[in-house]
Amino acid sequence: MKLSKRQIDVAVAEDGRPIYLWDQGLVGFGVKVLPTGRKKYIVKYRAHGGGRTATQRWMTIGVHGEVPMDQARNHAQQILAAVKRGEDPQAAKFALREAPKLNDLW
Repeated sequence: MKLSKRQIDVAVAEDGRPIYLWDQGLVGFGVKVLPTGRKKYIVKYRAHGGGRTATQRWMTIGVHGEVPMDQARNHAQQILAAVKRGEDPQAAKFALREAPKLNDLW
């Protein structure tokens, strides 16, 4: 069953721990419900083609309410398609963070 806006809206984290709601139609796409009440769209995948030994990655797509669910699902599909092509979108994001900044060059 696909995630619905209604399911996400009524979801509440309990015991001070986040909960995860997973979409049955798109494996790896879900929503993380934080104890603060904030809800974030996420994608979970295994890097470099998958397998149990592959590094597990989690990417945040956006905040529920700020990003429409259909847009988040489409973005998750793009991320998962890149993973199937052998790319690692999260590693690319980390590499950008580690790249030298203009201030470093001065």
